[in-house]
Amino acid sequence: MARKSESGQLLTDDLLFDAFSGLVGQPSRSVALGVAAEVRTNTVRDQPSEAHMNYVGKFLGDILVTRLAFFEGSHSVVRNGQSLNIGMRYAGLWIQRRIDWMHEQGFKLSKTGSWYLSEDFLSDFLALRRYGLLTSGCHESASGICR
Repeated sequence: MARKSESGQLLTDDLLFDAFSGLVGQPSRSVALGVAAEVRTNTVRDQPSEAHMNYVGKFLGDILVTRLAFFEGSHSVVRNGQSLNIGMRYAGLWIQRRIDWMHEQGFKLSKTGSWYLSEDFLSDFLALRRYGLLTSGCHESASGICR
């Protein structure tokens, strides 16, 4: 799904937002959510501890903090108790899809759109793509998810 901005649509991850909605029991697009995450580049999945959750919560006040566990698992977003498991391939291909989308926009975004895509890492990738130094590795399936 895409969100509206002055320049048109902004790309968002429906699968992730739907999983968040199931996790928190309300529409995740209408509530502020904090995230505590553990990221592993191997098959060992580890979710954030209570201490990690409390630490993150101190910065966010009354905002609900959710758990994410990134690891070398399935190419999906899956609820696992009070956590979401996200495969590293899924996350990486989502980032690639977002870079491809930004590149397709021809760098014509509103101020809102530029805020949405303002991370340093992303801007570096976009510049490399613009000058032909990187190419996309994303091949979308019929459902719109990179494979």
